[in-house]
Amino acid sequence: MTWGVACLAALLWLACATSKAPVELVRAESLDSQGRTLEALQAYEAATYSCQNQSNPESRQKWCAAAQLGRASSLERLGRTAEAIVAYETLAGSAPSSFVPTDGSTAHPGAIALVSAGRLHLSSAGHDKQAYERFWKTITSYPNDPYADEALRILMRDGRKRDAQALFTQLDQLYQWFSGTEIADNLLNAMASLAREEMANPAEAMRAYDLLVKHHASSPFRDDALYHGAQLSEAIKDYKGAAERYRNLLDTREKSFLVGSYHSSWLDDAQLALGRLVRDRLGDPRSALKEFANLEDRFPDSALVDEALFEIARTHELLGDWEHACKALGVLKSRFPESKFHQEQIPQATTRLHCM
Repeated sequence: MTWGVACLAALLWLACATSKAPVELVRAESLDSQGRTLEALQAYEAATYSCQNQSNPESRQKWCAAAQLGRASSLERLGRTAEAIVAYETLAGSAPSSFVPTDGSTAHPGAIALVSAGRLHLSSAGHDKQAYERFWKTITSYPNDPYADEALRILMRDGRKRDAQALFTQLDQLYQWFSGTEIADNLLNAMASLAREEMANPAEAMRAYDLLVKHHASSPFRDDALYHGAQLSEAIKDYKGAAERYRNLLDTREKSFLVGSYHSSWLDDAQLALGRLVRDRLGDPRSALKEFANLEDRFPDSALVDEALFEIARTHELLGDWEHACKALGVLKSRFPESKFHQEQIPQATTRLHCM
């Protein structure tokens, strides 16, 4: 969804919020939806005045916010950037807190306006400071709003190229203040990403991931946190910690059957990684065989089944059980004729093990 469409969708929600919208606003939205932006702008400007005639204070606030947002969005799409910034910032300073719907399904117009103004500042030469001020204010003023997430995404996209450590420090401080809000897990995920990718600091990344897992169990980032946390644990040779994280992630598969939720995209990767970890780092090849077998048993449609079969063959070879190693290679050859292992690994292993 483009930004202009997102803004339009928000103001259309406003138009449906109560039963009767001002005629000028209805006309403006109709023109907007037809792509007649200049005419829509004129209609929105008229609506910013007519909305004041609403007798109901709540309706008046909503209609005026919708008209102002529509006007600002139209100015932006017409390329009148300076005017659009002023319009967005005027709305941000006047939007009523009472706007937010009780179901939390729609963004606050003040949050939309702040992020919109920030975007335009960021695209204007020499306006970086103003842009960042708007994005931070969105997060601190509307931490439960979806546009706080949008502000954070823009800050991450731009800020990680500038000073990742400074950005990390700011996010860490914000998390201390807003740990009980909707933006909290996003902050932790962003911190972990910075620490892992830009700062090369696995300890800080793991701290953020572990906080996310511990305090934000329903976060959509939880599975990523467990998987990447396990990978980082392996990298610093905390093999027991890595195994624990992989198993915690794999436990979500069992829970999903009970509550009818989704399967994480990391589950089969975690299962394969756990098998290798148990065999190569924890020194338990027989238990590793069970972990590799679990991959197909639990995830039969996984693209990693052939890889698990090859690891089973390797593990049997490590145990000196050439018969079962050859058997696993035979299954791999017959079931997965297009597997990447046919290029070198299977022929070499078959020769080495004297498989018939």
